[in-house]
Amino acid sequence: MTSAQGYVGTENHSDGIATVTGRGSSWTMTDALFVGHNAGSTGTMTISDGATVTDVQGIVGALAGSNGSLTVTGAGSTWTSLVTSALYSGDINAGRLGTGSITVSDGGKVIGNRFYAGNEVGSSGTVVITGAGSSIAATDRFVVGSEGTGVATVSNGGTISAATIRIAGGAVAHGTRDVGAAPGDDIAALLQPHRHLGLRVGAAGDRVHLVELQHRLVGL
Repeated sequence: MTSAQGYVGTENHSDGIATVTGRGSSWTMTDALFVGHNAGSTGTMTISDGATVTDVQGIVGALAGSNGSLTVTGAGSTWTSLVTSALYSGDINAGRLGTGSITVSDGGKVIGNRFYAGNEVGSSGTVVITGAGSSIAATDRFVVGSEGTGVATVSNGGTISAATIRIAGGAVAHGTRDVGAAPGDDIAALLQPHRHLGLRVGAAGDRVHLVELQHRLVGL
């Protein structure tokens, strides 16, 4: 399936559900994907069992009052936001101005340029990466709580890869990252940092809650 933009849950009181499943199944967009767009809308999307979705920007929980949820699950299942000449291309948001959640599990993969959980003021974003082979790869940055509230959980062999990982980026941001299925898990292995990874935690006055970051920081 191909389209310019993609909308799953668009207008007030709408409730949209989209499933792309099975190897060889795909949805390719030349513009942005919105899962939960306007206030009062709800969008739910699943990419599973080896299916692929490609867009130029992915927004889960776009405008204030929207709710979106996107799951990428199963080996070979991949969601990619491409970098083009378009503004904000390659960006993925779990909660841009609304409420968004992204779950990557059981070997699923998400690939983009910049990743935000809780991007703008008033937004809320939740990200879960769980299971061996499950990953989010951001060529630029992975931000938990840019100006909104963000929570990211990495467990059971899931990984994050980014040039910069930042928790609570703005003056009104709140960011939490829970790393590891159990105390003592190797954070360096879980985060899979690039060689020149920058790990930045908070701005002046931010409230930051980090769990398990004290374990094995050597190597970051």
